[in-house]
Amino acid sequence: MIKRNFLKIKIGKPSLIIIPILLSFLISLYVLIDVDQSTDTLDIYINQQVLNLKNIYELGAFAVVIFYLYYVFFQ
Repeated sequence: MIKRNFLKIKIGKPSLIIIPILLSFLISLYVLIDVDQSTDTLDIYINQQVLNLKNIYELGAFAVVIFYLYYVFFQ
């Protein structure tokens, strides 16, 4: 019964599965081919993303603190 239902499940968009797997494979291949250049490139990219996401993280943490304070004092 479980096997039949599992086989009937259809993936709506196979690209949602294929694209992340392909990107992971390509990044791994890039790192294995040229280690020095890939570490420099990925370091620059990661540092840029850290700067971009830092504000979002701080706002999210602030929202959690406000929620907890509201929950404690106005319950």
